[in-house]
Amino acid sequence: MWFLLSVLSRLCFASCNILDSHLVRGWFKSPFSLNFIVALFTIPVAIFLYVIVAPPNPSPELLGWIIITGLLQGFYLVPYYVAMEEGDSSVVTSLFTLGRSLTPILAYLLIAEQLSIWGYVGFFITVFGAIFQSYAREHKKFHYKLAALMALSGFMVALFTVTSKVIFDREGLANGFTHTMLATSLFTLVTVLSPRQAKVIKSDMRKLKKILPLVALGAGMSFLANFLGYFSVSLTKASYVTLVAQFQPFFILMMMAFISRFGILHTKEALDKGSVMQKLIGFVIMAGGMALTLLV
Repeated sequence: MWFLLSVLSRLCFASCNILDSHLVRGWFKSPFSLNFIVALFTIPVAIFLYVIVAPPNPSPELLGWIIITGLLQGFYLVPYYVAMEEGDSSVVTSLFTLGRSLTPILAYLLIAEQLSIWGYVGFFITVFGAIFQSYAREHKKFHYKLAALMALSGFMVALFTVTSKVIFDREGLANGFTHTMLATSLFTLVTVLSPRQAKVIKSDMRKLKKILPLVALGAGMSFLANFLGYFSVSLTKASYVTLVAQFQPFFILMMMAFISRFGILHTKEALDKGSVMQKLIGFVIMAGGMALTLLV
């Protein structure tokens, strides 16, 4: 059950990545703008959930975990959007691995979650496969700037994956998801407190009417992806969910191979034979690593 939920979550996130690449490249001056506008869509939904679910007030200790998770999820997208301006969607997403690779360590330190020896070996084989996908064949080098940005973003993802596990274990999926999404949406709005960012966001907001359906679709897919992802985290180990997340670049590649035929989105994705073969080899390595972790 958790595996299916996690895969569906990654398919939704892959769709979001493609839309994000289009919006960041073609419409917005600042990555904060898209983050802020998506929050405007999710806050009413989060408030509606709060009214319907009516979760009890969390304890002071649990409130701390909720605040940390909300902050991390609210801001991990900022370095990700900056990276999206420069790299392929699948390469940028595969580089989440640089930070996500810390998930087993963070899970062990924070919630005493452990894998077997072969589980750790398989996890880092999967990490290698994802990094292999980021190698820029045409320049014979790795994208170091993208790597730095996505290492930061991926670390934040790894950390809130683990902290959210604490929340769901203590108050269940419905209450935990409601508290987490409300905190995330509210912290995202903090971006407008910076006068410089507020000015840029105000300018970008004028374009919203032209792309409202796409932004609404992206916000809806993001909300669904988060729900499915958190649902899977509530059912199994955080490290297992992170393992499945490494396959998101492969989903992006398949989607872009189809979408590119229509030329309807402003995205950057290398789909030549060599690039596709490199990403497929990376996928096979990752699949072997996941099999080792889950089956041995």
